[in-house]
Amino acid sequence: MTYVPRGQDRPAGRAGVWAGPAPAWSRPAGMRRTAEYTVTVTGTSVGGRPAGGQNDVFLVNADDPALSTSVMGFADGVAKFRVPAGNYWALGDFTKLLPKQDSWDEYLDMLPEFAVSQNTTVHVAAQAATSRIGVVVPRPVTEQYLTFQLIRSGAAGPPVSLGWLLANAGPKAPVPGLYINPVSVRPAAGELTTVTNEQLGSAVFPSGSRYVYDLAYQSTGTTPSHRYVVNPDALATVHLRYYAAAASAGVSGTFPAFPVSNVCPLGGAIFGDMAFPASQTVYLTASRALTWQTQYIQNTALDYSGGQTGPFQAYLPGEQQTQDFGAYPLHPAPDARLSDLPAQPPVQVSAGRAGNTLRLAMTAFSDSIPGHAGQGTFPPVTAAASYQIDQNGTKIAGGAVPGFTGPFAATATLRPAPSVVQFSLSTAESAKLNPLSVASHTVWTWRSAPVSGATLPPGWTCQPGGIADRACAVQPLLTLRYNVVGLGLDGAAAPGQQVVNILVGHLQLARAAKITAAKVSVSFDHGKTWQAARITGSDGSYAAVFRAPPGTQVTLRTSASDADGGAINETITNAYQTAP
Repeated sequence: MTYVPRGQDRPAGRAGVWAGPAPAWSRPAGMRRTAEYTVTVTGTSVGGRPAGGQNDVFLVNADDPALSTSVMGFADGVAKFRVPAGNYWALGDFTKLLPKQDSWDEYLDMLPEFAVSQNTTVHVAAQAATSRIGVVVPRPVTEQYLTFQLIRSGAAGPPVSLGWLLANAGPKAPVPGLYINPVSVRPAAGELTTVTNEQLGSAVFPSGSRYVYDLAYQSTGTTPSHRYVVNPDALATVHLRYYAAAASAGVSGTFPAFPVSNVCPLGGAIFGDMAFPASQTVYLTASRALTWQTQYIQNTALDYSGGQTGPFQAYLPGEQQTQDFGAYPLHPAPDARLSDLPAQPPVQVSAGRAGNTLRLAMTAFSDSIPGHAGQGTFPPVTAAASYQIDQNGTKIAGGAVPGFTGPFAATATLRPAPSVVQFSLSTAESAKLNPLSVASHTVWTWRSAPVSGATLPPGWTCQPGGIADRACAVQPLLTLRYNVVGLGLDGAAAPGQQVVNILVGHLQLARAAKITAAKVSVSFDHGKTWQAARITGSDGSYAAVFRAPPGTQVTLRTSASDADGGAINETITNAYQTAP
């Protein structure tokens, strides 16, 4: 994929094109010299005058964008390019300042392909961009964010991706608009795709919105008018609940991905300022060709630390869900794959054995929703972790984890004979970010042996970073999921009788032996003294019942075992709290 740089940067929070490094065209080593010609692009501004200032033109080789892709600003209505012969397309990008110059409208005029076999002149004009991108929804709204992405592939080589972001700058600033010229001619070679995402809410900013519309559309082949009228029956409704024990200012976003978007990502998600804890209703475009991911970052003042990232999900029209993010207690969570949606990167198994190589991967400070992962912590928030891997009672790996921010990964070499493996992980983060679930200590025990020819199903990998490697066997580590009945968004439950539901299971894809037992102990003095909770349930589904005084922090210690000798023991310091 090629990103084209802007001639000049635009102020953040207003409008402008996403940019990335892409050098001007140069002949690759060994490439035969070909004839070069001058392409002159003339441009007229919104007022019909020769374009200049922050008015640019993109020129891209339609045969192979890698051969020639560049951007240039207009000077007195003219931009000149020196390029090799071939087929090209061009896009004029024009701006019109709005009152008080707090923002501006942007106009995009895209020319279909034209041949360059001699010096050539073409023309682009802001006035050709007559279609304003926008949506009509049933409830009263204010435009908050808009992204527009144009992806153009050639007959060969990587595609070019250009993207624009417009943001509402506040009640006193005009709402910027993005205009395009409809193009009815399909590319002669390659493909043209546009992806539009608009966020609208009941207030100017997401933090003040009781409800938000997140809408996404894709067009292929041509560029039609981008005015959409929303049918409410075609939307999914998601009630989002963000937990935070300490009030904080952060950001949240539910952002889309079409399969083509994962091939040529726009370059970032759309986030909105939020005050946590918070709850919000989001109306989403529902389509099996479209996935959505929700992410929230708990505290922007602490260098964007805390919060949770959810999985990509597709929704059905009319579907309703309630999703909790950051519900206490927080603890290390394994990777999960929830669906076979297209164009998603493979998921690493959290414990895999390839021959005698053991690879482990967990994410600390995660909630108990499958597919959620802790967002991580960064200075000035301090976090620490240490681990140890034993085989038949002998340490084979371990120590402090340098530069720990939340994700954990380790590799160890096991002896080939069948054995008992134990893995312990201790994590901690500063209470400055979050006074609850500040530390955890988890110990997994299981029987392990090499498995010849073990292969993961598609969609999974044995290694980090999306590496395609399915030659390993999933280890049968036990997992714990918690649900504190009656927990408020501030992490507090009413004092008195407490009920903590606990689900005991195994890693996805692992051979799941029968769960045979579970125990829970609780402490109200940060682990100095303990009392046993009453346990009800069986077969992996349990409820721990106990009484807790008002205004206290509850530390949990949970253990469980299975019929194959597997076990898990987990202590979460200040897991949640009771109200005064």
